[in-house]
Amino acid sequence: MKFIKKLKEDLEKKAAERKRKVEDNKRSSYIRTKWRKEKKAKKEKRVKHGPGYYLSKAGINIDTKKLSKIIFNICIGINLVITALVLVYFSKSYGYSLYYIFCYGCLMGVVL
Repeated sequence: MKFIKKLKEDLEKKAAERKRKVEDNKRSSYIRTKWRKEKKAKKEKRVKHGPGYYLSKAGINIDTKKLSKIIFNICIGINLVITALVLVYFSKSYGYSLYYIFCYGCLMGVVL
């Protein structure tokens, strides 16, 4: 009889422990999903500011489209100057005329 009672108590303890573990897992998964939802809400709430925001914050009021156009045109000009310098360098160092380099470049552009 004592053995059966002890066995029954052990089984009840194990069942209660399993039930507690399942509840703990449910609680922890609920906490994890809640945390993920909060994190996602914070991420969606964040706003990406453009350069206009920071310029206006600094007290500089300028149209960002106009500014980007000016920067783009400056970059194009720098690119043209560097290209011209490279062409002149190759024409001087290898002894080719600029006409030859230009014609060869045009010919390669048509062939390719």
